[in-house]
Amino acid sequence: MRIKYIIPFPFGPEGVAMRAAGIPRGALDSDTIVDCVAVRNSFDTSSPDAGANVYDAMLLEMYVVEAGLAAEDEGYDAVVIDTMSDSGLDVLRSRLTIPVLGQGTAAVSTAISIGRRLAFLVYVPENAFIVEKVIAYHGIGARCTVHALDLVPDFERLLDDDFETQLGRFEEVGRAAIAEARADTIVLGSGTMYQAAAPLQARLGVPVIDPASVTLRLAESLVRLGLSHSKVSYPSPPVIQDHKFRSLEGAS
Repeated sequence: MRIKYIIPFPFGPEGVAMRAAGIPRGALDSDTIVDCVAVRNSFDTSSPDAGANVYDAMLLEMYVVEAGLAAEDEGYDAVVIDTMSDSGLDVLRSRLTIPVLGQGTAAVSTAISIGRRLAFLVYVPENAFIVEKVIAYHGIGARCTVHALDLVPDFERLLDDDFETQLGRFEEVGRAAIAEARADTIVLGSGTMYQAAAPLQARLGVPVIDPASVTLRLAESLVRLGLSHSKVSYPSPPVIQDHKFRSLEGAS
């Protein structure tokens, strides 16, 4: 089985390797191959609140879609989008017949299967709208709260710098969510937070959902079961016009 894992930033080898390190190899079947592919371009990430607006979201989605359009023709069995925003999910589900999963939908589906009250952790308050959109889409707002860590995100180096200090902040905010919002399950609000999942779960004593891990495992399971998204909800286009999309972006 081959899964195309779309990284929504134009990273070089080091950045791709950092994201690839979050793939739960031990939880996947031995014959599952996950190809990590970075997009050609994305929004400017130099600001701490980058991505926390509709304009940046449009740029993110555009290049995620570009990276996934040909996945089925390339021989992949599934596509996973490495972002909680589910950017490009609906478009790629329309274009492709193989399973296409975003981390937001997969994380929520997993969390509501094992918990009643969910707490989502995001880097800064401006990032809240990303998970709030996913929460609203699934109609579970009454069961969810969103909590800011007040940490500056590093989309490429992730939590590598001063990990213990950052993990302490995760623990502090997580404990507050459990005590004050009565959360019983923590959902990491970004795929870049995977390094915190296991140690945070050990410290808090409640399930901590790592979006990357659950999304990849779910994609694998759907392929094994012969399931994919419904073409009633995501109808295929009568004419494939990928060349028009690429010409709009100035790609060759």
